Amino acid sequence: PRAGCAPAQVIATAVSNAATRHGVSYKDIGERLGLAPELIGKCKASFNKLVDDCEWEQLFDDHRAVRCDTLPDKWKAHGLQFWTDAELLDPAGQLYGFVRYSERAKDQIRDPANRTSKETFRIAWLEACVRDVYAAMKAAGEATWPDFHMSLTVFSGLRPFYVKDATRETCMCIYHMRWVELCLGGAAYRHKLREHQTAACSCPVLKNGDEWRKSPRAASTLASGEDRNTWEPLAHLGDDVQVDA
Repeated sequence: PRAGCAPAQVIATAVSNAATRHGVSYKDIGERLGLAPELIGKCKASFNKLVDDCEWEQLFDDHRAVRCDTLPDKWKAHGLQFWTDAELLDPAGQLYGFVRYSERAKDQIRDPANRTSKETFRIAWLEACVRDVYAAMKAAGEATWPDFHMSLTVFSGLRPFYVKDATRETCMCIYHMRWVELCLGGAAYRHKLREHQTAACSCPVLKNGDEWRKSPRAASTLASGEDRNTWEPLAHLGDDVQVDA
């Protein structure tokens, strides 16, 4: 309906009943209110039908045309999983690997569109080009539904707010994190050996895992005799020490 049509129908319906009770013609009311007498008559008929048949939806002409190209919900769910499912497999059973959820616990964000909600979402890093993800999604959709179709614009609109592009500050592997955990576990284990007097060596013990992690680059310092008690080579652990990270 045109803008302002619904309010005009409300007014016409109200005055049509008043006109019936007071014996005023639709033409006189229409001239005063700037409404067509035919509109007042149609609204009166719709109101009578509402009263007689309880068909409330017939009171106002508020129906909208339904788009013929609206995508089914199952198609949208299919596209969404390519943005959110880190374990999604291709037809050959191989991992797509399009997204990776952050390993850091502090990478949690709230919905920017709903600030009242306390729910948090783990950040997911996009590890592929959007067009590559779209091509894989479209191929999988066409293999499942012969009439499947989804534009790149619609697919991009399904992208959740917590799926971020990988930046230069984002590490794309977890090997450095495993190395940090190994150093932390090794330092804690070495301190336990010294506390229980299990270690027979007299070499200095590193204060924490960070010193242990940096210790390989201290070889030149040890060779020159500078600050010899600060660093400890990894070889001092010995083959008999098992580090559980």
